[in-house]
Amino acid sequence: EEDASNPLIAPCKCTGSMGLIHLSCLKTWFAGKRVMKITEMVTTYFWKHLECELCKQAYPYETKSRDGTKLLNIIDYDAPIAEPGYDLQYMVLESISSNTSKVIHVINMTHTNKLYIGRGHEAQVRVTDISVSRLHAYLAKSTQGYYYLMDNDSKFGTLAQVKTPLLLKVGSNIHLQIGRTVFELNVKDSYKSALASCLCFNK
Repeated sequence: EEDASNPLIAPCKCTGSMGLIHLSCLKTWFAGKRVMKITEMVTTYFWKHLECELCKQAYPYETKSRDGTKLLNIIDYDAPIAEPGYDLQYMVLESISSNTSKVIHVINMTHTNKLYIGRGHEAQVRVTDISVSRLHAYLAKSTQGYYYLMDNDSKFGTLAQVKTPLLLKVGSNIHLQIGRTVFELNVKDSYKSALASCLCFNK
């Protein structure tokens, strides 16, 4: 049986009665596989082999209810606790290592304006990959409250996956990678460019 607070879901490819499980039961199973590492600024959550033991399909972070009306969260992690007198500022990053292992970093940015990401022990967010430099990149917070991802002169560079349209201004210069091809985009003022091509100066 199921109810609104604990519905039956079908998170994998199994069919019949074996394909259904209560949401709370699956969350309890996930919690038993969770390993945490807590530092002053970052809490890292690690789940290994999050796949169905029968059909071997990797479990998602979230799934829809059987009627398709609700989006249900499967993986739970805790947000930082707000301190009296401070505005809580935090972000959540995911390290994608494989289809069945999941790593989530919950970063408390309340008391810092800069945080390093890399393979070395000096980095607050550690990524165990041979292609990642010891201090590969850093997140910086501006005085206006915006966050910027900056490369730290790493060997292979830092790439950001674009999921929303970019607003490009005149004079901006960005790089986009599609597959193994890197595009450099320069935005110029079309009026000034056309005017410059029409004028010639004699000494």
